[in-house]
Amino acid sequence: MALVLQRKGFPPEIVESLIPRLEKDGSLSDERFAEMFIRARIARGFGQVRIGNELRQKGVADDIVETCLNAVEDWDAHAERVHRKKFGSERPGDQQEKAKRWRYLQYKGFTSEQIGSILMD
Repeated sequence: MALVLQRKGFPPEIVESLIPRLEKDGSLSDERFAEMFIRARIARGFGQVRIGNELRQKGVADDIVETCLNAVEDWDAHAERVHRKKFGSERPGDQQEKAKRWRYLQYKGFTSEQIGSILMD
């Protein structure tokens, strides 16, 4: 956050004094950011692996990422909804179709276990 403010032209001494105050009063919170980010990415059909990686790239601590991702109730149901929205309710007909669906769900950020439970039924 400090680098962003400095790039926008704020003097370093103001940034250094401002960030601890914002964190103390709750205006600046990695937990709240992570929760909002996760909700937004779920709405766009992304899974926990991809969302977690994106949060880590944004500098959110691993423990916060894990806590917030674990608070999501049912990743399996979410993966199923994403699959159904893209491919409908019919099962893949052949191995090529199954591989195509697997790659799509993997790209979206779902785990191998979640994908397997959808495609191996």
